[in-house]
Amino acid sequence: MDLKTQLINEKDLRINGCLYHNTQINFAYNSNRIEGNRLTEDQTRYIFETRSIGFKDEEAVPVDDIIETSNHFAAFDFLLDSIDEELSNEIIKTFHKILNSGTADAYKSWFRVGDWKTLANEVGGMETTLPQEVDAEMNKLNSWYNQLSNVDFENIVGIFRNC
Repeated sequence: MDLKTQLINEKDLRINGCLYHNTQINFAYNSNRIEGNRLTEDQTRYIFETRSIGFKDEEAVPVDDIIETSNHFAAFDFLLDSIDEELSNEIIKTFHKILNSGTADAYKSWFRVGDWKTLANEVGGMETTLPQEVDAEMNKLNSWYNQLSNVDFENIVGIFRNC
């Protein structure tokens, strides 16, 4: 059984302790932690397994951390559900909508959950694509990605070597 089929089967059967279960927890925990989420790995596991909160004798965590973690689980399921579709702006915007729905950012008029940014920004001191150029640049990126005959780590990392 290939990896994609295994993940989808385990998702559909809701099998605990296997690849899908552990990927959901580890991927959500590590991805959210990079973004500043303060949930522990055990708290992330508890939310995934019980769909509830209640961290006895532990420090309180921001509601957004919990919402973002729950949204991350839904985004991974969407990834598996759409894995055979070509990468597109609409799929990327759907991920953005899933990941940010219900968070404090969703209530900011400029944030635009499920759409491209409206304000210029920087990451790590480097300017990013201007808002008015994002759609065209994402179309180029999606076109490049969808034309790859073999999607592997080297191909994906290679695009960023010249940045």
